[in-house]
Amino acid sequence: MKPDFPSDFFIKIKVKDGTEILLRPITPDDDELMLEGFYELSDETRYYRFLTWKQTMSREEVKQYTNIDYENNFALGAVIESGDEDGKIREKGIGVARFIRDPNDPTAAEMAVVVIDEWQGKGCGTQLLLNLIRIAKQKGIQWITGTTLTQNHKIFNVLKKSGYKIYFETSQEVTLFKFKI
Repeated sequence: MKPDFPSDFFIKIKVKDGTEILLRPITPDDDELMLEGFYELSDETRYYRFLTWKQTMSREEVKQYTNIDYENNFALGAVIESGDEDGKIREKGIGVARFIRDPNDPTAAEMAVVVIDEWQGKGCGTQLLLNLIRIAKQKGIQWITGTTLTQNHKIFNVLKKSGYKIYFETSQEVTLFKFKI
């Protein structure tokens, strides 16, 4: 059973090439979309997202990403909708942004964003981030944190486009970032 969400958790956007994309909360019914999307990520994108060379994702891991409480653990998916021959709406997942509230500081949350390679550079990641921030604010989050590999220039570009003053701390290959929302 899908939970009820406020209507402003469902956002239709157009990316740079004019394609309409639906941003919506991830639900337990999204296991297959999540798995399909994972296997569409390049090795490099998986490495940047998971900070390790991750080649597979088990069904148990997928469940961890789709069975969330929407208060302390929230995920927003980007999907393209299309009709099939039976007139049913088919979704293709192309990106996810999520936050997990810090158990030691309920006003802070760690976030992550990933977009499948084919859709990178079109504004989808930026829209996922901005809408995740909007929802995080509604849930009382005041600070966003994250960890990324220092060579992940794509996420730095997305963060810069957010308009927030971001604090970075780099040590060896990892960069920590933090910003007030």
